[in-house]
Amino acid sequence: MDDGQNLTQEDMKLVLTRAGEGSRVILTGTRIKIDRSEITSLSNGLVQVVERFKGQLLFRPPADAGRRQVEDRELAAKLL
Repeated sequence: MDDGQNLTQEDMKLVLTRAGEGSRVILTGTRIKIDRSEITSLSNGLVQVVERFKGQLLFRPPADAGRRQVEDRELAAKLL
């Protein structure tokens, strides 16, 4: 997903908790190029994901991805 900085924390939670089986979510963006007045460089969804997921195991080989998918969605719901 490009321009993640233009999503709210709630938007990002929606995306991450509804990713289907076998899907991969790649987030890109920059925290200073924000087009929505209600979002700041600290409150945008991209920054919130980066901050809240620090230290979490997010990158896995494909063999592990299926086993951990439910845990990933639950973690996103909890952290966001």
